Amino acid sequence: MPEGARIRVLEGSIKVSDPVSRYIPEFADLKVHVVNQDGTSTLVAADKPMTVQHLLTHTSGLTYGFLPTPVGRMYQSDGVDSDGASGMTLAEFAIKTAGQPLLAHPGTQWNYSISMDILGRVVEVASNQRFGDFLKARIFTPLGMKDSGFQVSADQLDRFAANYGPDRQAGSGITVIDDPVESNFAKPPSQDSGGGGMVGTARDYLRFAQMLANGGSLDGVRILSETAVDEMTKDQLPAELGDSPLATLIPFGVNGLGFGYCGSVVRANAGPTAFGGPGQYSWGGAASTDFWIDRRQSWWAWSSLS
Repeated sequence: MPEGARIRVLEGSIKVSDPVSRYIPEFADLKVHVVNQDGTSTLVAADKPMTVQHLLTHTSGLTYGFLPTPVGRMYQSDGVDSDGASGMTLAEFAIKTAGQPLLAHPGTQWNYSISMDILGRVVEVASNQRFGDFLKARIFTPLGMKDSGFQVSADQLDRFAANYGPDRQAGSGITVIDDPVESNFAKPPSQDSGGGGMVGTARDYLRFAQMLANGGSLDGVRILSETAVDEMTKDQLPAELGDSPLATLIPFGVNGLGFGYCGSVVRANAGPTAFGGPGQYSWGGAASTDFWIDRRQSWWAWSSLS
C-alpha cells in the first residue's frame, strides 16, 4: 500500500492534481478502448490527463489482467503483470502499462486496478529511491514494523504462513496455493508491487492501522498530518459515479460505499452497511486479509500491543 505518496504530498514533492506523465512521460498520450454498438472496438484519445488522484482513487482507467474485461485480456496477452517474479522492474512495468489502452476515460469509472503499482513508480521517481526502500525508511522503521516488506528473509521463513485456497481439482476442501518455502515472496522481487506484493505480520499492520486511527501518529512518531488522514479517509469519488461505484468489483452490499485514497469509505449519508457505519475506512488484501478503522471508535487501549 503506497502510503509514501502521501508523505511526499505533505512535503510538496507531489500534488494529487499532478498528471502522471510528469513522473512517467510515457503516460502523456493515453488511448481509451471503446466498444461500439456493433461489437467492434475503437481506440480514442483520453479526454483528460490521468492524475495522481486518479491513481489514489482507482479512477485512472487502468485495470487488472485477471479481471474479465477486454483491456484485462490485453494485459494478459501482452504480459502486463504487476508481479515481483515477472522479471520487470517497476520502471519497466510502468512503461509497458502506458502502452496499453485504458478501460475508461480517467475520472469516469471506479475500476480496481494496477493503479497502486503505478503510484509506487511515481513515488520512486519523486523520491529517487526504490519504492520498498522509501517505505522502509519513512514508514516501516519509524513505526517499528520490523516484519513488513516485499520479501520474507531466510530467518523469517519459519514464521511465514502458508496460503490456502479452494481445491478445484478435488472439487471440495482446500489446498496450499502458496507454500512458504517455495513462495515467490521468499525470493528477491524484481519490482516492489504496491498492489499486492507486500507481506508482514498482523502486529505490524495493526500498528499501521492504529497510526491512521490516531490521526497520523503513534507512540510519539508522526507519519502523516491529521489533515492528510482526514483527506485519505473521506470519500473522494465524484457524485456522478453514482451510489454504488464499487459494484464493478464487489457484487453486493456496496450501496453507500465510496472510496478515499487507497481504501473504501462508508459515505456519511449511508446507514449501516456490510462495511460498517458512516466514516469507516477499510480494504482487503490479496490473501483474503482485511483491515478497517473507525476513528469515531478508536478509544480502545493500545498499550497492551505496543
